[in-house]
This record gives sequence, C-alpha cells and structure tokens, in this order.
Amino acid sequence: MVILKKIRSATLMETMVSTVLLVVIFMVASLVMNALITAKSNGDTQPVKERMLELEYQYVSEKLVVPYFEEWENWEIEIVQQNQQGREYVYFKASKPNTEKNITSILTARE
Repeated sequence: MVILKKIRSATLMETMVSTVLLVVIFMVASLVMNALITAKSNGDTQPVKERMLELEYQYVSEKLVVPYFEEWENWEIEIVQQNQQGREYVYFKASKPNTEKNITSILTARE
C-alpha cells in the first residue's frame, strides 16, 4: 500500500497566498484597463469635430441653410446666426447631453 506523504502546512499557505495575490493583481489590472477604455471612448471628440468641419464647409459653400439642427452619434449639433456688436456671426455648437461636453466654433456670417 502506498503511504501518502504529509504536506507541510506552510507550503499550502504559500500556495493559497500566491493564488490570492495573482487574483488581486489581475482584478486591479482589469479595472485599470476598463477605466482607460471607457475614458478613451467618452473623451474622443475627433469624429464630431470632423463633422462640424464638414458642416462649416457646407455653410461656406452655401449648401447649408441656417438655422440648422442635427443629432449625430449622441451629439446635438446646432448652427445659428446671431448679431453681436453690429456684426453677423454663425455659431456652430455641438453638445453631448449625457457628458455635458461642448464644442463651439464661430464664423463670420456670409453676406
């Protein structure tokens, strides 16, 4: 009959502690990666800036009628003409309601 060796309890405890440490390290790494990906996706405003440049080009080319309102990929884009200090300006404003981010650009109105 085979005689089983006794395992020292210190070896078992070392294994348990190292396993717990590995799980904690992987959990922290996962949370950090999740936070980075979420921040990147919420903070990326380049696509809406490109859309606003397209709309500015359309306005300058006289293919866009002001006032103009549009919802584009969770962004609300608004183009209005206002008179300030005797001059006409066109305001391009994009806002994202759930994050309260705003992007604004101003052009002198065409005559």
